[in-house]
Amino acid sequence: MTRFFAGICGVDKAGMKFKNKIIISFCIIIFIPILLAVAVLFGFQKIQLKSIEQTYGVESDDYSYFSNSMQLLSRFTRESFETLLDLSKQDPDKLENKAFLEQMNDTLREKYSYLVVRRGDELIYVGDDKEASLLTDLPAYGGKSPGQTPASMSTETNRR
Repeated sequence: MTRFFAGICGVDKAGMKFKNKIIISFCIIIFIPILLAVAVLFGFQKIQLKSIEQTYGVESDDYSYFSNSMQLLSRFTRESFETLLDLSKQDPDKLENKAFLEQMNDTLREKYSYLVVRRGDELIYVGDDKEASLLTDLPAYGGKSPGQTPASMSTETNRR
């Protein structure tokens, strides 16, 4: 190895001091593995970002998804949320159809989420019975500021 670097530096082997050989060897032994480790970590990061983009449909160079999983889940379920929001405005009776709710819940289950439908204080549909005990902490129905839509309430909740 030192012959290679000695040749690059323009110093022949006989003229190179032992101290310089040790310094060059030390640098090779220390810095090459560090550079390779950094390159591998960078590669794993790119693979992980690509995996997140493919799995969750999130396209962004922002790394906040690694530290804020609720933001990732919110973006991942946004399409289903908007579908249900539009449906609640156009045909609210369909939100009482058990077959439709099961279908929507199956879609959400693929996204590691579930559906809860409530009218007033009555829970009409709960997509995950194991988590039903958490539903006692839901905010009061209609407890929003004037002019605030459910979509903006959801967005503000996800920002916290």
